[in-house]
Amino acid sequence: MKYRRLNSNELADLENEFVRFLVANGIDAAHWTRLKTKQPDEAIKMIDIFSDMVFETSLKKVKYLKARSQSDLKLFHCLPNRIELIALEAKPKSSFDFTKDVELRSLFNALTDAADDKLTVYKAQKNYEKEREQALFQLMEDGCLICDGHLFEMLNKAF
Repeated sequence: MKYRRLNSNELADLENEFVRFLVANGIDAAHWTRLKTKQPDEAIKMIDIFSDMVFETSLKKVKYLKARSQSDLKLFHCLPNRIELIALEAKPKSSFDFTKDVELRSLFNALTDAADDKLTVYKAQKNYEKEREQALFQLMEDGCLICDGHLFEMLNKAF
């Protein structure tokens, strides 16, 4: 497998798509029932192929990711050949908690007020070390979430 097998809840949420996938592969309901009982390994292979297809299709659409902890916020712009990062890190004595919603105004005030040394901004970029979708999948498995990129773009223009 390229990614991971969809769990039963994920598969249930995609039931209609899975049925269409099976039909497109010449497997009707009766054949699927026989396959699950008489050739469970083959049934699992079909689920694995479907899982990879779902992840691959979804990951190709991802443009931005974010990861938050109490002390930092990482925003990623997922380009075709490289990934860009803008990271905000709260200083140790700062009251920032990125796990809670932070008002944009207070965030920008903290970033632009030189006397108020609460946050540090880091920017970086690198080429993917493996296939783009596999790299994004790993980031998501590590806790990144898909986001709209609005904050990334605002910070990218500001810094």
